[in-house]
Amino acid sequence: MARIKNFGTATMKFGEGIIVSGSAGSDDYALVVTGSSIILDALHVSQYIRHADDSDTHLNFTDNKINSKVGNITMLTMEKSNVAPHEITFNDGGNNIDFIVKGNGSNEGNPGFKFDASTNRVGINGVGTPTVELDVDGDIKASGDLYADKIRRSSDSDTTTKILLNDELIKLYAGHSSNNILSVGNTAAVGPDNNFWVSGSIDSKGTATAGTAVFGGDVVVSGSIYGKYRNIVQQKFNRGSSTAEFLPRYNSNGSNNLTSPTENNLLVAPANGRLVHVVIRTNHAMGDTSLSLHTADATTNPTSGFDHVKQTVTIVSLAAQTGYKFVFGDAATFSMGDWLAISINPSNAPNYGTITSVWEYDYTD
Repeated sequence: MARIKNFGTATMKFGEGIIVSGSAGSDDYALVVTGSSIILDALHVSQYIRHADDSDTHLNFTDNKINSKVGNITMLTMEKSNVAPHEITFNDGGNNIDFIVKGNGSNEGNPGFKFDASTNRVGINGVGTPTVELDVDGDIKASGDLYADKIRRSSDSDTTTKILLNDELIKLYAGHSSNNILSVGNTAAVGPDNNFWVSGSIDSKGTATAGTAVFGGDVVVSGSIYGKYRNIVQQKFNRGSSTAEFLPRYNSNGSNNLTSPTENNLLVAPANGRLVHVVIRTNHAMGDTSLSLHTADATTNPTSGFDHVKQTVTIVSLAAQTGYKFVFGDAATFSMGDWLAISINPSNAPNYGTITSVWEYDYTD
C-alpha cells in the first residue's frame, strides 16, 4: 500500500484520484512512494521523469518533443516539427557517443551496425573500428546508381590498384598509382570521339615482362590506326667467290661493295623507327658473319660514304642452307628521311643468298 508523506496540503477526492498540492519540503518531493507502483491508466507529467538518485538522468517532455539525457548527456531527441520532416536525433548534444546496433552474432559478427562519433565513420557487419567513412565486411548491392570518384581494392594502399573516374574519363591503374594501364573517354570533353588508350611494355610478347594487350576476338577499326608498324623487306644477291663486305640491293637483284654503294642499295625511312632483326640464308657457308645498319642523314650523299654505323651484330660459323636470325637492339634506330642500308661482312664467300629484314616505323604522330 502506498504511503503518503505530506509536506504541504493533500486533498483526496474519491473517483477523481489523489491531488497533492503545496510547497515541497526539505526532501524536495511532494509525494514519496517507497514501494512499487502500478498505474492502470495514463500517467501524465508536466515535464520530467527523473532517476530518483541521479537527477541529470531523465526524460524531458516539452511540447511535441521528448529529450532523453543520461548523466546530463543528451542521448536521444524525438521531435514533431511544425512541418515535415520530423526528426529522431541521436547524440543531439554533439558528444562522443557511438551508436551501436547488435545482431545475433551471425555472419561476420557484432556489431551489426556502428557509428563511430569520434571519426564520423560507419562500420557494418562486424566492423567495430571502421577505417573509412563506410566500412563494410561483406557485399554491397545497389539497384540504382552508385556514385564514386574512385574504386579501389580494399586490401591495397592508396598508391596501388584502382579505377579512377575523372570528368569524361575512366582510368585503370594496376600495381601503382603511376601505372595508368588503361584509359577510356573523351579527354577534351567535347566532340564525338571516344578515346581508348592502353599502356604496355614494348616487345613484351612472349617474355616474362607483362604488358601486351590481347584481344580474344575480332577488332574492327573504322578509322586510321596509329602505332608502330612493322614492314618486311626481302633482298637477293649473288656474290660468287667474293668475301668483301657488301650491300644487297633493294627492288633489284645483286649487290655492291660497301665502298661503292649506289642508289639501288638505299632505302629511305618513311618515319622514325628501328631495325628489328634480319634473317639470312645462303647457298654456301659464310662462317663468322657480321651484319650492320648504316644510315646517312639529309645532308650526306651515301654513295661517297655513310654517316653512321648504328649497330653491328655478329654470328659465328654460319652454315650453308641454314637460316640465321640477327637481332638488333635499341641502338639500331633512324629518323624519317634517313638513307638506310644493310651491309653483310662474311668470312667465307656466300655464293647466292636471300635476306629478309623487319623494320619498325613509328606512326604515332
